[in-house]
This record gives sequence, structure tokens and C-alpha cells, in this order.
Amino acid sequence: MDSRTTPPAAALVTGAASGIGQYCAEALSARGTRVAAVDVDQARLHRVAETSPLITPFVCDVSDEHQVQTSVKAAQGAVGPFDRVIHCAGVARLGRLREQSSADIERVWRVNYLGTVHVARATITAMTDRGAGDLMVMASIAGWVPVPSGGAYGASKAAVMDAEPPPCGTPDVWRLPCSAPCWNAS
Repeated sequence: MDSRTTPPAAALVTGAASGIGQYCAEALSARGTRVAAVDVDQARLHRVAETSPLITPFVCDVSDEHQVQTSVKAAQGAVGPFDRVIHCAGVARLGRLREQSSADIERVWRVNYLGTVHVARATITAMTDRGAGDLMVMASIAGWVPVPSGGAYGASKAAVMDAEPPPCGTPDVWRLPCSAPCWNAS
């Protein structure tokens, strides 16, 4: 299967209740992909799921490793093994670091960086064991170029972009123009 042109049979999309994640979930389902849609916003997530019978919602906070592990296991049971994982969940609490609360800074890091780690660790090994699958991680230009009042957001996205591929033997690594590091398990 050429993962660039053939729709995946099953996919996991985080941040699926809005923005890029919502677009990805809806676009994949329109192409016939069974989508496990993950987000912390239950009401909006269920509205997205109502747009297609191929979208199954899973309420999950990606900053919580246990929730991610539990949701991924349930999602694989519902839609099948993932051919593609698109991790879009993130928060952008902007402001100068000296003006941001410690709680806001920690939340940005837990969602943006640790959420990426949790999703990668929960999904990539199964794809590697099957010898197929893609993990796409949404980053930001703010991870490369300082943004006024970027605060913790730019630093968290730089950490995502500088992260090594998961340590499970994935052979290919490349970066897409949309600033999304991508690991291919095939």
C-alpha cells in the first residue's frame, strides 16, 4: 500500500474536535477510512463524529499517559489496527513567559510535548510490529522561528520537532512542509 495515495483502512486522529485534527478526521472518513477520533472536548468531538458513521469518538486527555494507553487500546478494538496516526492535539496559550502562569506553562508542555510522547509510545510499536503504518505529528513554525509572545508554546513545539523517532526500530524519518515530523513504520 502506498500510504501517500491510498486511503488508510483505519486511522487515529488526536485533536479531532477542532482545527486541523477535525479536518483530518472528516477528510479521512470521506475517503472511506475508519477513524478513531480523540479529543478532550467531549461535546465538540461527538458533533464531529455525527458527520460520518466511520468516525468513532474517544474522549481522552493526551497529557495523561494512562488515558492515552486506554483510549488507543479501545480505538484499535473499534476501528482495527492503525495504518495512520495523525497527532494534532495541542494547546496554544500565548504570552510572554514572565507573564504566563506556571500552570499554563506546564499545561502547554504536558499537552504539546508529553502528549506527543504518549501517543507515539502507545501507537508506533504495533505499526512497527506489523511493518506498516505512518505516525504524523503536527508541529508549528513557532518551533523554528521565535514568535512574539510565543512563551511556552514555541518551546514546546521546538521540543516536538527535535524529538527523536520513537526508539522502536522505525527505519524512515522525514519532515513534511507543514512542519509535521513523520515516522513511517513500513
